[in-house]
Amino acid sequence: MNYRCDFLTGSRPSMNTSSSRPPADVTVTRRQQDILNELATGATYDDIMQRLSISRSTLREHFSKMFCEFGVVNQVQLLVRAVQRGIVTIPPDFSTDRTSSGEGGHGEARRNE
Repeated sequence: MNYRCDFLTGSRPSMNTSSSRPPADVTVTRRQQDILNELATGATYDDIMQRLSISRSTLREHFSKMFCEFGVVNQVQLLVRAVQRGIVTIPPDFSTDRTSSGEGGHGEARRNE
């Protein structure tokens, strides 16, 4: 796999790959681990920024670096790769329907059926 990331220009990783496997030498910092753990709970950018007391630009920089390190282009792929590598686990009580608790909802109303 060939990954190229240029943090100075802010470009995303370009991938030239014949395999969907992540690079074998993936490492994350303690802060990146914190961010991945938050992401695994379904936390939004705002949630992560508040819980970890970091700015949006700092969070974006961490994500950009992790995207390059893992060879991915979005948060879903990042989380999948982190789970594949055993770097993070999805909490057993995680639910994709976050609207009932008021967390992670995007203004959708639940239908009563």
